Amino acid sequence: MPDVKDGNLILVAHSGTGKIAYFKNLDKLKNNDEIFIYYNNLKYIYRVFDIYDVEKTGTIKLKIYANKTILTMITCRVNTNNQIIVVSELIKIQ
Repeated sequence: MPDVKDGNLILVAHSGTGKIAYFKNLDKLKNNDEIFIYYNNLKYIYRVFDIYDVEKTGTIKLKIYANKTILTMITCRVNTNNQIIVVSELIKIQ
């Protein structure tokens, strides 16, 4: 969860089209974009710092980022056999 210091909150969702395509625009994020997570009446603000693709094989080896509170978002990259991974770091809690 976002309130775990030095933790990694991992969110995975569908891309593409349809009602359950929550990450259909994930590929539009770029480094330094901000992401907001609302949890327990607090706003967690993250800043994107790493975006990479991995081959879609059924498993993913994620990069390790020590001493950081991380948000990792994963979805399939449309019309490819890859998954996009967007990693951001917690910068502020309001």
